[in-house]
Amino acid sequence: MTIPVTPSERYLLIKVYRHPVKSYMWEFPAGLIEDGETPEETGKRELIEETGIASIRTKLLGSQTPISGFVGDTFHSVLVEIPEIDPNDLKLQGEEGIVDAKLVTRSQVSAMAASQEIEDGVTLMCLARYWAYKESEQGSGEE
Repeated sequence: MTIPVTPSERYLLIKVYRHPVKSYMWEFPAGLIEDGETPEETGKRELIEETGIASIRTKLLGSQTPISGFVGDTFHSVLVEIPEIDPNDLKLQGEEGIVDAKLVTRSQVSAMAASQEIEDGVTLMCLARYWAYKESEQGSGEE
């Protein structure tokens, strides 16, 4: 799953219809890894396919198995640095059920998570991974 972030630390979320839950969900762009692709390559490709945005740089932050007691699926958290954009200029992939996109600040995305406006577990997991990465990158100042 991609974690699209602008230089001003705004996160790009897409609103997509998910048939298993019969609902629209706010989440990060994501997709399946194709044969021979790295997670970073998949992140770049999916972002272009779903939004029309080309990434500036990507970094694999880690891989997670969120429900290892039930299934062995692995999800990759890929930081995708994107340019400052206007969400109205995006080329959303409507045939995949993507109906909206928005840029949000950290406090806005936190509020969306707290109010359960963001319900997608993998998106929440990727946010946690990114925030841990940012904290460790900057140092917490605690010993």
